Amino acid sequence: MSVFINRSLNLKHIALVGFDMDHTLVRYDTEAFESLTHRYAARLLVEERGYPEAVGGLAFDSERALVGLVIDKRNGNLLKLSRYGKVKMASHGTRPLDFRVMQSVYQNVAVELSDPAFQPLDTLFAISTGVLFSQLIDMKSGGADLADYATIAGDVSRAVDAVHRNGSLKNVVRGDLQRFVIQDPLVPSLLERYKDYGKKLMIITNSDYEYTRALLEYALDPFWKNHKGWRDVFDVVITLADKPRF
Repeated sequence: MSVFINRSLNLKHIALVGFDMDHTLVRYDTEAFESLTHRYAARLLVEERGYPEAVGGLAFDSERALVGLVIDKRNGNLLKLSRYGKVKMASHGTRPLDFRVMQSVYQNVAVELSDPAFQPLDTLFAISTGVLFSQLIDMKSGGADLADYATIAGDVSRAVDAVHRNGSLKNVVRGDLQRFVIQDPLVPSLLERYKDYGKKLMIITNSDYEYTRALLEYALDPFWKNHKGWRDVFDVVITLADKPRF
């Protein structure tokens, strides 16, 4: 595990260090995990939101979305922004916008991520959202009878959230940990180093306890040098935390 900072960080007076589980203590195989999420979310759109049957057969393509892109719900575009919120690149669905077209729409726009018209893809769990959204925009551009761009964006987000919440996704992951979870012995090594320096350790995760237990036993427990298991290492464990609303 590597931690990158742009200034020195003195932890001498820090008594407790908290960690999320997903994509922090536990590394997922993003291609496998997001492909599964994409497939389940697409089927949910067909079965519960009335989308065309062809949506359920869309193939996941991880090259179609990256963490850090932003969905423009008004125009059906995926945006890459500068640090100042200016649009550097844009695509309509999966089709890159010509520079002149992009300038005509965004030349005088500084995107504020607090604006509900924009939706940032700010975690690895959002990759499937970006891919599925862009594919649906392509279908709409090709003549499919789909809703407006904002409705599509909302439907996709709710579908992805649903498959994370309803247990279907996690049941598959828990049943095939070798496929979906990447073991990294450097993570337990770092945690034991914190313990050696007297730090208290905490987990705060939105996942339920049984899922948390299964993943941490697989990802961490084979590699401890001075502890029997993850429960001996963490002083506080909070599951079903409902971040960030908690």
